[in-house]
Amino acid sequence: MSIQQRNILLFLISTYVVIAGSTFFHLYGLTWLLQECANYWHFFIIGIGGAIIANATGAGGGILFIPAFTSMGISQTEAVATSIVIQCFGMTTGAIAWFLSFKKRPAIYRRYEHFMKTTILTAGVASIIGVLVGEYVLSNKLPFSINNIFSILSICFGLIILAISYLKLNRVSPRSQSSLFDMLLCALIGLSGGIITSIISIGVGEVLLMLLFFRNYPIQISIFMAVAISSITVLAAAPYFIYSINSVVWGIVMFAAPAAMIGGILGQKLTARLGATRIKIFCGLWIFLTGIIS
Repeated sequence: MSIQQRNILLFLISTYVVIAGSTFFHLYGLTWLLQECANYWHFFIIGIGGAIIANATGAGGGILFIPAFTSMGISQTEAVATSIVIQCFGMTTGAIAWFLSFKKRPAIYRRYEHFMKTTILTAGVASIIGVLVGEYVLSNKLPFSINNIFSILSICFGLIILAISYLKLNRVSPRSQSSLFDMLLCALIGLSGGIITSIISIGVGEVLLMLLFFRNYPIQISIFMAVAISSITVLAAAPYFIYSINSVVWGIVMFAAPAAMIGGILGQKLTARLGATRIKIFCGLWIFLTGIIS
């Protein structure tokens, strides 16, 4: 992270702390504010960890948040709602960090600009539709628990990514041009992933990442697409949980949101340092192990 980026990040976090602290102090008083700090400070650490993993691998931050929140006794609905709102900060910051990193490499940006814009438009619109279907049509009709589907999908995602990584370790000449078939798959994944994300707070980024891995697009481009579509999806999902069912635990968000912004930037930097092959294996192992222990 450059000195300029570090200064900008510190300014944003400091501004957030001052505004949020002043607002809560004015509304609830010093005693309440100190009590909230004592109850929720550790979510700052969870927020950083979740966002780093999410933005380094393309998997949504819920891959860490959901097991952490449910293990602390938070209800499933509150865990999903809070995870989605935190990801609005972390995944959006991460998407911006990824975009700026490619803008600094004009040759790569020009080569993949059309693919990135087309994918974001196609999968992004489809994911918004999927979110609306999941929230307003399917949310009260699920015959299974969130924990069960989270575990099953995480294990499947992890195993598939590990298999793809192993099969493609020696493959060269990644794709740079998308096909109509690819965009149809992106639309389908955006729709189904949006539904899944609205229910368990993860899904669209993981599935899109697997598709782009399988279609042999560059790892960093694939992760950027997964992060960007995840950002669009959670931003579309958040209003339902905030306004319609009012299930967000704001004490957690107060600490985890600024941490997720930090993690969003650090996650992109981590990917650049680790390299493509290590990121693929790390991503698959992390998602698989999360499914096992959740």
